[in-house]
Amino acid sequence: MDELVAINEKPNLADLTPKKNSLDFKDVSYEESNLKNFTSELDGELGSLGVSVATLTDVEVLLAHLVEDMDTAVYKGDEIYCFRGFHRKLRVYWRLLNHTINELNKEYERVDEIKDGLFTEVVKASKENQ
Repeated sequence: MDELVAINEKPNLADLTPKKNSLDFKDVSYEESNLKNFTSELDGELGSLGVSVATLTDVEVLLAHLVEDMDTAVYKGDEIYCFRGFHRKLRVYWRLLNHTINELNKEYERVDEIKDGLFTEVVKASKENQ
């Protein structure tokens, strides 16, 4: 019969180094820490803005296709038969556009706040260096 042997291993903690926290002010001044936080937030918010802009571009393309389809239906005299489909697409695109614009406005306001904070920190640092 096979025997299971339990091995009590203790982790070697000597090789582990503590992870530096962004809020550790020993090596970095308070102003530098604030600038790092602002730039990190700015990077994240700019990424969100990019996603919103890409969504708006996609909506623009979809609306252009819908206009082409509607023009084709009018040319063929089939606008009555296509109304429900066109109406559904327009409703969905409008909601997507509305939501994306609201998100874009929030993201813009947040980036504007970050810009103001960065400006304040840079001006404060330049005054201290003079």
